[in-house]
Amino acid sequence: MPDDELQLHDSAEPSDDLGIPVIVEVVALATHLIKRGVALTTDQLAVAPYRVPGDDMPVLLNALHRHRLITDHTLSDFVGLAWSHAERPDLALSRGRWRTLFTAAGGFGNRLPGAIWTALVEPERLQARNTDRDEAEYVVDTSGLTIDPVAGGHVLADTAP
Repeated sequence: MPDDELQLHDSAEPSDDLGIPVIVEVVALATHLIKRGVALTTDQLAVAPYRVPGDDMPVLLNALHRHRLITDHTLSDFVGLAWSHAERPDLALSRGRWRTLFTAAGGFGNRLPGAIWTALVEPERLQARNTDRDEAEYVVDTSGLTIDPVAGGHVLADTAP
């Protein structure tokens, strides 16, 4: 095998589920799927994000969306999952890119890590609600919103773009 060819899987493992190869590095998997050039089905998307570490799920989903390999309707089933599985979703993708993905999916937004915040939010700002993994997380579009730390909370500097 030439050095520049990517080995897709270990020969001892099954090669794929629903046509999704076993490639655990996000750039390599995204590149493979982009070169294939075929939109992924909902069933394939139920497999693909779990091929990469949770922190890389947003990167994969973003690449698939940018290359039109995932419809906005299908995106709506997975963007909350990608947000929830990334330890620091605000570092995985820019705020603007999250807004693009969540808006395309019919909602979603951005958060500030490290403190408890409070805001009065109109219903149309609510982008997602994640209640799996024994946590409740609400994703809100914070553009132009007044957000205050809870009294006594520790406020960390917001350094995300």
